[in-house]
Amino acid sequence: MTNGEFAKMKAADTQFLEAFYKMFAHYYVKLKDETFTNFRKTPLGDYLWKIQNVISEIDQNLEDIKFAEEMLLAYDPNDKPLSKKGNAAQAIRYHYENYILRATKIKDHSLSLINEVMRLQLRKSPNMENQLIKHLDPAYGDFSVVWGYMKQLTDHIKPYRNYLAHNGTVQHKDLSLLNTHYTIDIMHKSPVDQFRFDAGMTSVQRELVEKFANQVNVYLINSDQVLKMIYLYLAKPFLDNMEILTLAYKQTQKL
Repeated sequence: MTNGEFAKMKAADTQFLEAFYKMFAHYYVKLKDETFTNFRKTPLGDYLWKIQNVISEIDQNLEDIKFAEEMLLAYDPNDKPLSKKGNAAQAIRYHYENYILRATKIKDHSLSLINEVMRLQLRKSPNMENQLIKHLDPAYGDFSVVWGYMKQLTDHIKPYRNYLAHNGTVQHKDLSLLNTHYTIDIMHKSPVDQFRFDAGMTSVQRELVEKFANQVNVYLINSDQVLKMIYLYLAKPFLDNMEILTLAYKQTQKL
């Protein structure tokens, strides 16, 4: 990439992800074997590689959450009688827990991304968030507002995550009711009563699936907005660091 191309990218206020993928493709896509290994060991190569790893973790985490939403919706019975070929209550619980475990990781991955892009070299620790906020360069703007949205995004999930970590499973009265329905045969003497009971269980499962899936969907929408704000913030420091690292790399290539 020439100095002119790089300057044009900065002047165009290119977004972080767009700039990153252009840079990564420029330096990595055509490299093979020993050339790849040697570039990976350079400060520039290491910088791009570590950022790529964190972005991949964020993308994979979001894909897992989307999959959890799709699997929850797969158990929406609409108005059909519930089939007892499998225990849908346990499946619903599993996918909802999967969402909770992954949703709380977005914040940690975002911290790692900021740490790598800004080249802060902070170690992962319980105090990493406070340390990172203190080390951010105010020249790039006030990040506290953006991070406030990230904290709001995860704060409502943390109690569920903590409960899950300490108790091993999510507790919900409708899940327990459904689990009983799937594991114990409850037969009513009157066909009318049996029909009402089966219809009631169908309604419980439908409302539970809708509630859980809607919660996941709202999280995905909000997380997308928060990540966009973080990426917008990271665009300038990324390009500034790339300019420094690229210049240093080109100088070593002349030796």
